Amino acid sequence: MDSNLTNHTNATVSSEPEDIVRLKSIILHFQIAFLFFTIFAALVGNLLVLGATYLDRRLHNANKYFVASLAVSDVLVAMFSVTMRLHLYLNVNKPLTLAFCRFWVWVDVFTEAASITTLTIICIDRYYKVSRPFRYIAEIVFPVRNATRTAQGYINADRRTQTDEVYSRLLSSC
Repeated sequence: MDSNLTNHTNATVSSEPEDIVRLKSIILHFQIAFLFFTIFAALVGNLLVLGATYLDRRLHNANKYFVASLAVSDVLVAMFSVTMRLHLYLNVNKPLTLAFCRFWVWVDVFTEAASITTLTIICIDRYYKVSRPFRYIAEIVFPVRNATRTAQGYINADRRTQTDEVYSRLLSSC
């Protein structure tokens, strides 16, 4: 009688871990697939935003640059933070080095803080745009536009100076 009880107990105990292992394996595969999809969607979507911002002249204004900055920070999150988490899930049995863990924490904090900070700046910008539309144009749009034009003027002046130097060297060598 004792042997039957022992066999029944052992059979019950040994079947539970197999179910748990199978469930953990399914969850792990789902997490890996989800992270691959997240990385792909984040890269494609944010690169489309960056391409549209670069190519369409109507999107060359202050708050659209904030959106482009958010896209850059989200690309960094997808490339570094999520990819490192994927590495962790793919190599479950391998322990991570202390240097890798420290770098991962630093990259994770840096990239996600950049994303959150950019979202905060976008919210502040939109708040001022809605609550004070005329002051927004006078205080934010015109100074940004003037600073951009000033920077472009300096860049163009530097190019003209370099071009003039090249032409003067060419003419003097003739």
